[in-house]
Amino acid sequence: MAQLLGPGLRFFPGAETLNAEGLRRVLRANFKSHKNESDVEAPRLLGEALSALRVLLDQLYMHRCSSSCTTDGVRIDATSKFSTAATALNGRTQNLFSYRIRVTNQRQEPIQVLGREWTIQNDRGNVVVQLPHVPGNAIVGQKPIIPPGHAFEYISGTDLDTSAGRQEGKLEIGVLEGNPLKVSRVFMGTVAPFLHMRPDVYRR
Repeated sequence: MAQLLGPGLRFFPGAETLNAEGLRRVLRANFKSHKNESDVEAPRLLGEALSALRVLLDQLYMHRCSSSCTTDGVRIDATSKFSTAATALNGRTQNLFSYRIRVTNQRQEPIQVLGREWTIQNDRGNVVVQLPHVPGNAIVGQKPIIPPGHAFEYISGTDLDTSAGRQEGKLEIGVLEGNPLKVSRVFMGTVAPFLHMRPDVYRR
């Protein structure tokens, strides 16, 4: 992280909580560390500070739009990103978001992702997508098999009639055993809630 933020940021404790208060503490500590610098160095240091601040804000935004949850040895990470805004046929602006789902198999047996369910709400709390669980309804047309210690990820998308929203759901996971491999049991892996949010809304 220190390399990413640049040489102007001297203090970035590894255990620092990356929230608004943690960000304020980091900035105060670094401004204090440069209080004895010469006036000649001020423009360069200010430029480095602003660059570091932009990186930190991007990291905070990414954190707000991500989630991670482990169910029965299967970790599911979700990350959303704003794509673009477009005008729908009804004249209203639709905000388009892409999201990446990564499924990591931390079990001893191979697993297969069989299906999913989703609930997506806009920032008024209205449900705009309700995809119920239908056994075996697949993900992006696939039912990937994931060996132990491996991961599978895919990208999908959604659109909202507001500038922000919330998504959560579950993936249907089959545990594979035997030769040939067959599904021995099935459980639902939780996809913890994550936000869809335009960057300009987050920075207000």
